[in-house]
Amino acid sequence: MLCTNCVVYYGQTERQLKTWIVEHKKAVSLFDCNSVVACHVYENSYHIVFSYVKVVGHETNFQKRLFLDVLLPTKDLNAGNDHIAIPEVYESLARTQVPRYV
Repeated sequence: MLCTNCVVYYGQTERQLKTWIVEHKKAVSLFDCNSVVACHVYENSYHIVFSYVKVVGHETNFQKRLFLDVLLPTKDLNAGNDHIAIPEVYESLARTQVPRYV
């Protein structure tokens, strides 16, 4: 997803992309700070461009999807995500090229 200030924001879901977008649009319009995306918008006075949402990976396994959710924004200097520290054992993986699953 594109944030006009952060450039990109990474997130993960097991639901269909359309459903995910509708949920986040609704959260933003309702000022719902239970949504990380809505909080990002309102705490920083940012604007999300939902028409630029793009799938950058596909993983059906929940644990692997969570790992990508942490890894991808860590490697992307333009990511607006709050970065989660990767344990040292995975540091070498974070520095390598992450394959695209699209």
